[in-house]
Amino acid sequence: MLRFALLAVLVLGFAAPAAAEYPERALTIVVAYPAGGMVEPVLKRVAQISDGWFPQFQPGDEASHTLDRVRAYMKEAGRPFSAVGIEGRFSYGIGGPTEWEKRAREWRDLGATHLSVNTMGAGLSPRGHIDAILKMKPVLDGV
Repeated sequence: MLRFALLAVLVLGFAAPAAAEYPERALTIVVAYPAGGMVEPVLKRVAQISDGWFPQFQPGDEASHTLDRVRAYMKEAGRPFSAVGIEGRFSYGIGGPTEWEKRAREWRDLGATHLSVNTMGAGLSPRGHIDAILKMKPVLDGV
């Protein structure tokens, strides 16, 4: 099941979970490559040393081929596919519940372990962003 995180917004009165609720874990260092996240050297580095990746594509043929290459590099490096979390994402504005669920399933089928949804650009108020996330959560929790 994909992990869908609901962000707590303290300014609007939502309480954030206490830090004690999160187990200690090593800090992940993210290195940004100025050449972009889709060039071959970056795909190799993702496969060899990363524990997470934010691919710059949407599900489809290009995504499948790119992930096949990353998985082949992981195999060469002797790493299990589970070693690298993949966070898929899409925009809230792609449609309604049917489209959100379809896109989440497409990401899941590609092997995504996490999912984020961008509510920016949808003409929402600050409260509207929170309402959009609350509206999507039950749809995406079932994927």
